[in-house]
Amino acid sequence: MKKMITLLVILSIFVSFGCAQKETIDRKGIINSIMGSVTITKDGQSVSAKVGDSVVSGMTVETGARSLVHISFGENVVKLSENTVLSIETLGLDLISDSEQTGLSLINGEVFSRVAKNLTKGDSFQIKTPTTVAAIRGTEFGVIERDGETRVVCVSGRVEVTNTTLRRGSRQRLVEISASEEVVVVTSQPLAVRTTDEESRERMRSVFEDIRRTGFEQEEELEEEPEIIKEVVVEQKPVARKPQRTARRPAPVKKEVVEVKPIEEPNLDIKQISIDAAKPKDVE
Repeated sequence: MKKMITLLVILSIFVSFGCAQKETIDRKGIINSIMGSVTITKDGQSVSAKVGDSVVSGMTVETGARSLVHISFGENVVKLSENTVLSIETLGLDLISDSEQTGLSLINGEVFSRVAKNLTKGDSFQIKTPTTVAAIRGTEFGVIERDGETRVVCVSGRVEVTNTTLRRGSRQRLVEISASEEVVVVTSQPLAVRTTDEESRERMRSVFEDIRRTGFEQEEELEEEPEIIKEVVVEQKPVARKPQRTARRPAPVKKEVVEVKPIEEPNLDIKQISIDAAKPKDVE
């Protein structure tokens, strides 16, 4: 009896572990626009990226000179400028809480994010650099990493910026910036919020107009596809039905048979034949 109880306990542990494994599933991003040279690296293997490719956890996306790429993660879109290296660290979906976790690591270059979805409790969207963590809740912002210095610019919404090189509890380790504000993160230096200059704001407006336009074009293509298919089906329907109607019509042969029915009878006088047969023949 004790052995049976022990086996049941072990089995329940394995079942619980198996269920726990399924509580979170992996998500993926999709490359929806490319210009120039873009490379995807996974498990040490590098390939040239193309529109429609999937982006998953563990991948690194790199753009060359005069190149850029748009990657969509559901409703959210990120744009990588030229000479940028971005690592995809986390793309998860918690099935129980229905929350999404997105974690990106900017090694070098510029990445601009448009988070269209209103993040709820449990959702997270973070971009890390060697010195910074930028966490948001529904916003448009840019992160620029050059030579160990990180600049975070908020276009709309709010961004929470943490200088990870400072100890917890340090003064100005964490700040929150809103639209038209930015912060430059320097190793071991307190954070200081400042107003974004007009030239930078104009550039950000141009960047995010491009991101929105790319998103709208993709949505229009998806909406137009069913209409195109519907038109083709409608045009083909009469073609498919025409032979059926012809097959149901009476065959012309039947009409010919009807016309042949009144056959001309031989010109015989039956009454005359009967009278002639009744007359006695002349005997010679």
